[in-house]
Amino acid sequence: MKLFRTIILCLVIVFFVGSINAMAATPIKIILDGKECVFPDVQPYVNADNRTLVPIRFVATELGANVEWNKEESSVKITSDGNVILLKIDDEVITVNEKPITLDTKPILKEGRTMVPLRFISETLQKNVEYKNGIVTITDLTVPTLTIDVAKKLIVIDKNIYPIISAGRNIQPGVYTVKKVNNQVNLMTGETIYNILAQDGDKQFYIDPFSRSGEDIKIDAENFGELIKQIKLGDLIRVE
Repeated sequence: MKLFRTIILCLVIVFFVGSINAMAATPIKIILDGKECVFPDVQPYVNADNRTLVPIRFVATELGANVEWNKEESSVKITSDGNVILLKIDDEVITVNEKPITLDTKPILKEGRTMVPLRFISETLQKNVEYKNGIVTITDLTVPTLTIDVAKKLIVIDKNIYPIISAGRNIQPGVYTVKKVNNQVNLMTGETIYNILAQDGDKQFYIDPFSRSGEDIKIDAENFGELIKQIKLGDLIRVE
């Protein structure tokens, strides 16, 4: 019986290791503006943190950024359209425009090549990144169809215009991402929660039909009901 258990355990380990190796061997295709990118030596891959890493050369040649390598400090400086990214090998803390940011994975050296997290670098350089079935598609960041003009107190989605009742004074201009769309009942209190959370880095605001503390944009309840029919998670909002 003991020998049988040992054999079963060995088979499970072999199967598990084989499955991991098969996953690691799965090629990652990167499509940039409709064209598949070719990597002459080190290939892009998904690391243990489930993040796609690419050679830094890709950032320079394909994304059009300027890349400077500092051998003494094992660091890289990436500049593009006014954005400056500084990162070091094996350090998850990087700086973007002099602001420190902690990544969920580290840049590394592999076969003599600097490998960096594709999604973070691409999105910082104003690119849209989508991953599906082993294919990473990168396109230019499209202009959002939803715009909020705080000064004029208007929300515009295509041709639909919604007046703003009031808005927080410190809401900053920029492109925000919709992180939450709440239209649900709190089962403990029976209260219905309505709001939309939009975020840009450490900046955020809510759109809602009720009074709340903080930097919120408030609109009529009926207009809010129509608004949430047109907004979904991941949508972009330009605040002017």
